[in-house]
This record gives sequence, C-alpha cells and structure tokens, in this order.
Amino acid sequence: MAYADYEFYKEEFLNATVSEEKFAGYAEKASALIDSFTFGRITDDIFVVSPKIGRKIRRCCCALCEDMLFIENGGGISSESVDGYEVSYATCVSKSRSEMRRYSDTIKVYLSGTGLLYRGQ
Repeated sequence: MAYADYEFYKEEFLNATVSEEKFAGYAEKASALIDSFTFGRITDDIFVVSPKIGRKIRRCCCALCEDMLFIENGGGISSESVDGYEVSYATCVSKSRSEMRRYSDTIKVYLSGTGLLYRGQ
C-alpha cells in the first residue's frame, strides 16, 4: 500500500513535478523504501493515532517520488562542462550509491524526530 496518493501530492507539493501516470508506481517504491528504513514499524493505525506523524510519512513518500523522477531524468550525471561540452555519467555502482544516499537523506529530513528511524527495539 502506498502511503500517499496523487491528490495528497498535488495539495501538499505546490510545484508538483511528477505526473499522475508515474506517481502510483513511484509511490509504491517509495513506501517500500520507507518501510525498510523504519523497520516495518508503520501500521495503518498510526495515521489515525498520530495524524502529525502520518502527514510526515505521506510527505516523505511524495518527496521520494520527486527524487525518483529526478534520478530517472538524468540525476545520474556526475559532472558536466559547458564550453567544451563534456558530460560524465556516474557508473552503475556509484549511481546506485548516490541514489540510495539521496533517498536516505530525504527520509531523514521528513521522519527524523518521529521515533520511526530508531534502530533499537
């Protein structure tokens, strides 16, 4: 289950850049990433019991969708030059690492302070 839908995305992110067609697929992947980083702690009742945390989870999902679009549209460029027109693309391994770092940073921005990222029991 995706933590955010397109309607929430359009209302919360004023500069919505992800199309409705792509959003559902990205949201599923983003939700799986969030589940991984939060150790599966998010349950359906968190959205009712703590609406503030629920909103943070939804916003995190939307931000990850934007990250995914950015990466799909060439976010893997590692360096670029203008006059000599040089473009260097990240290797598959380094691109994968940079993608995960970007996702990790986004999740930390939105979910820090919620207790969901705590590694203990």
